[in-house]
Amino acid sequence: MSLLLKDLLRNSICIWFLCSSLLLNSQTNNTSISLNLFTVTANVDVPISFKKKILQEEIYDDISSSLGDVLTRNSTLYIKDYGKGQLNSISFRGTGASQTQLYWNGFLVNAPTLGQSDLSLFPTFFNDEVQLHYGHSSMVDGSGGLGGSIQINNRSNFKVGLSTEIMQEVASFGNYTTAAKLNWTNSKQNFTNQVKLYRSTGVNDFKFIDLSKADRPKVKQQNNEVVQEGLQYQLGFIKRRNRFNATAFYFNSRRNLPTIIGASYKGESQWDEHFRSQIDYKRDGLFNNRLLLNPKLGYFVENSIYKDSSSGLISKAQTISIQPQLITKLNLRKGKWLVANITANNSIANSDGFEDKKIIRQEYAIMTKWEHVMKRVGYNIMLRQAVIDTDYTPFTYAVGLLYRLKNYDDRFTFKTSFAKNFRYPTLNDLYWRTGGNINLLPEEGYSGELGFEGKLPNYTFKLNGFYGKIDNWIQWVPGLGNFWSPQNIKSVENSGIEASFDYKRTVKQLNVDCFMGLDYAYTNSIVKVSEIGNDLSVGKQLIYVPKHKLNINAKVVTDYVTISASQQFTSRVYIDATNSIYLPGYMPANIMLSSKLFIKKYAVELNLAAKNIFDEPYHVVANRPVPGRNYSLTVRFSYN
Repeated sequence: MSLLLKDLLRNSICIWFLCSSLLLNSQTNNTSISLNLFTVTANVDVPISFKKKILQEEIYDDISSSLGDVLTRNSTLYIKDYGKGQLNSISFRGTGASQTQLYWNGFLVNAPTLGQSDLSLFPTFFNDEVQLHYGHSSMVDGSGGLGGSIQINNRSNFKVGLSTEIMQEVASFGNYTTAAKLNWTNSKQNFTNQVKLYRSTGVNDFKFIDLSKADRPKVKQQNNEVVQEGLQYQLGFIKRRNRFNATAFYFNSRRNLPTIIGASYKGESQWDEHFRSQIDYKRDGLFNNRLLLNPKLGYFVENSIYKDSSSGLISKAQTISIQPQLITKLNLRKGKWLVANITANNSIANSDGFEDKKIIRQEYAIMTKWEHVMKRVGYNIMLRQAVIDTDYTPFTYAVGLLYRLKNYDDRFTFKTSFAKNFRYPTLNDLYWRTGGNINLLPEEGYSGELGFEGKLPNYTFKLNGFYGKIDNWIQWVPGLGNFWSPQNIKSVENSGIEASFDYKRTVKQLNVDCFMGLDYAYTNSIVKVSEIGNDLSVGKQLIYVPKHKLNINAKVVTDYVTISASQQFTSRVYIDATNSIYLPGYMPANIMLSSKLFIKKYAVELNLAAKNIFDEPYHVVANRPVPGRNYSLTVRFSYN
């Protein structure tokens, strides 16, 4: 038995023994749990969809968590984590980071230059829910999500009166996070506004094993300091059938970038500044309560400065994006819906890496969806056409089918879908001064899924199989003059299985609410064809795509105590195209104890968390160490 398997068995036994003890012995009230935590939900507007609901509806009360941290602990998505406060990128069903689309309140926030987002710049404290859309379900959001898409949303709180929260976290390696939230709603419950403040700092000088030296000493991480500050204001108004929401968000991140193991010190740093804003108006009840109109407008500014003190390099970039949208939903009754979305995205990118310094991109798209859901059978059809600058992009479509077993209501459901999608080259791919290729073709993807979902009083289980193929895969390769250049060189085939099992139970006699869940994914992502002669990557797994990923979670809530535990397992990932070099699998485990005391309208909560409790040394990215065992203590004061 391999050492990895032994460690997995040991860790899993410890976690499951702890979880089983909690489920048998803990006590809580039998009312619904409301901890005002960041939640992950499915999109109820798309019943015929492949969506992922994170195993815990309420995740760890960790105010310093980023979106990447949340997805690592609570989903089978693979997050390339470069360290605390450092770059987080995502792999969705074996695709790359730029092939996953990230949306904020319905607006695309992937950078038009790189085509992806750094998940470490999205603290979960500022958001209320996350939705994961797989395969054809991502077509509702937009094009480009060849593996899927992620929605992060804010929701207005219309509870009457004033409520406040002040939180302070102290964590290992000199990490401190302060956050505050104030919400006020008038007595008529038709007007609310909310302010959130956030500041997080960290030295992150944890010890790691220096693999570049023969004796493998333990050394401290250097040049790894992070400072992040944010402010968000949210406004909500309701009058009869009119709903108005507006959100303004500002975030500033300053971080030093540590060198990889064995490399000489470079003194690298990066500054990121984000401003996001949106207004959203909804009017329903038109045409005999059948039509909903939802015009929206988003305005976004991103600035970044990268510095390398050893070479004197300073690189600056700025993107400005304006995104108007119009969403209409027509209820034709008897389970029939017609949806039409018209979207635009006008971006201006300024970068030192562009020959002309400034690049303008204009994107326009229209999507229509017909959906008909009956008692046992349902189907939907989505069609999308986009124009980027003056080019018509590939026409895309998606079809979904649903079937519920007779005499079982909605307890047992079969779903299947097929979709064609595309991803247009990024601005860096097309216009980068030393290597950009304006002749690139869009990546085109085809995907199909088949799934089963069962619901019993205390159990929910899902099993999905998926298959996808992406043609014209864009990859940067060495070219003339020692410059790298992007080319359409590959055809990649993705296939796999996703399974989840959730258990929820309320023991009224003991006043116990408890939850246990398991989430597993098998992903096979293979290069099928390459335009490079004698390409040894053909028939091999893509780099940084694990074949196996497993999460086990448990949670018990009592009157005054909440205990949460999780065990993760990620199998080996290859770090070269020939699959001859790999990073070993890893399996960190986490646990958290929370205690809450109520005094009339006041509440004080203490959270003690231990992460990587078995002190496992591992790398998510080659030569980028992550912390060993570490702790955090959070004090939360609230008035409601």
